[in-house]
Amino acid sequence: PILGILPNSAELGAINLGFLAESFFAKVIAGESNLHHVVKSVFVGAMSTDAAVRHPNFKLGGKLMITGGDRSDLILAACEPATAGIILTCNMVPPANIVSRAVQTNTPLLLVSQDTYQVAKQLDDLEPLLTKEDDQKVALLGESDARTGADRFEDGSVGAGDLGRDDDPDHGGERFGHDE
Repeated sequence: PILGILPNSAELGAINLGFLAESFFAKVIAGESNLHHVVKSVFVGAMSTDAAVRHPNFKLGGKLMITGGDRSDLILAACEPATAGIILTCNMVPPANIVSRAVQTNTPLLLVSQDTYQVAKQLDDLEPLLTKEDDQKVALLGESDARTGADRFEDGSVGAGDLGRDDDPDHGGERFGHDE
């Protein structure tokens, strides 16, 4: 049975830092109020700081940096408004002055036990989930309801609109989701 149809949308596939913190069982050590930031690109900080800041992807807005907590220079360079957040790997907490800078810039720092490669691999394999807290995604689905003619029921669930009506000649009178 068809339970619903979701539009193909980059916004629906986007992942926010709160979801990542839950998925990786991360300890948030700074920037807790910005866990709603959406990750638009991923930057693995496995190079020198000089090479990283010259890389075009380092300047992208909404970037998530994955690096070890011992990379103070790289973490400091990434504590800027264009950074959605930083995942610190191998349970390495950076020095207090670096954490303080992240607090000042409200840059989320997520501390995880996995190494950088494992985090990058798990992030690549991660499937985004739609939750009731994702107000922007829910609103986007509401807009698509209006465009597709889907029905919204009292409990908030969404039906298939005119699909599968009893008088629909293309479906021989069968109703979707019902065995009659």
